[in-house]
Formats: sequence, structure tokens, C-alpha cells
Amino acid sequence: MADFNRLLPLARTIIFGIVAFFSIIVLGISAHLVSLFGPSPDYVNLALATSILTLIALPIIFIIPLKRRGAAPSFVAVEVVTLWLLWILWLATGATIANWLPGLVFCNGGVCSELRAIEAFAFLNWLMLMFYSFILLTLAITAHHRGRTGVWKSSVPDFDWNHKSTGVVGV
Repeated sequence: MADFNRLLPLARTIIFGIVAFFSIIVLGISAHLVSLFGPSPDYVNLALATSILTLIALPIIFIIPLKRRGAAPSFVAVEVVTLWLLWILWLATGATIANWLPGLVFCNGGVCSELRAIEAFAFLNWLMLMFYSFILLTLAITAHHRGRTGVWKSSVPDFDWNHKSTGVVGV
């Protein structure tokens, strides 16, 4: 049996770190494109906004559970909802650029390369956040069905993910 008490916080740290790194890259590239375009296209603005929101949200849901127990941003429920919103935004960013990229007439080498980089990092962030949030949601629902309803108000690092329920569910 997998030791989710060690694996889940480790996976969370690694995924959040990689997503934050990729978000910084997207932030830089999209800010550069905004400076080139003046009034920039919607897909560049979406990339910029998504990277900024990610760089605000991830530290909040990662650091607060380490500093303050019982705070709302540390709840599993808040983390699941936040991550779902983020992966939907990253999917929208990648899909919007993938949709517009073939039809761009001004697409020279540098701009096209930068848009392709944003597209790639957007899809990678989408996959990592979606994968982790599905695992977290599955583990939380499983714990809830085993009678551990406090899972939603606990934090990922503090919850005992391996504990088996001793109570009867549904009574």
C-alpha cells in the first residue's frame, strides 16, 4: 500500500514548484509580448492573467498550512477548488493560443516561438494541476466515504491519508 502521508505532500511540493517555475516563465514571455503589441491580443492577456493568478494562489495554499493551522486557505476543500480553477485557466490559455496560432499572419519567428512556448507551458501546467487535483479529490472523497468527514477542513500535510475508518458510514 502506498504511503500517501509522505507521497502526497512530496508530490504537492514538486508539482507546485514546477508550476510556479513555468508560471514565472509564462509571466515573462507574456509581459514581453504585451510590451511588443501595445493593446495586446486576448490570448496574451489571458496568459498574463493566468500566470499572475497562479503565482498569487499557489504560495497562499502552500505556505499558510505551514504557518497557521486551521486557516481557511489551508483546507483541502479550498485547495481543490483553487486548483480546479487554475487548471481550467491554464487549459483555456493553452487552447486559446493553439486555436489562434495557425491563423496569425504577423507571426514571425520570435513572436511565434514565444507563443508556442506559452502554449507548451500552459498545457504542462494544466496537466500537472489537473492530475494532482484529481488525485487529491479522489483521496478526499475516499476518506469522506470512510467516515472521515473532517478531511475537507484539514490541510494536505496534516491529514492522515492512510488511516482506515473505524466508524460506520451513513449512520
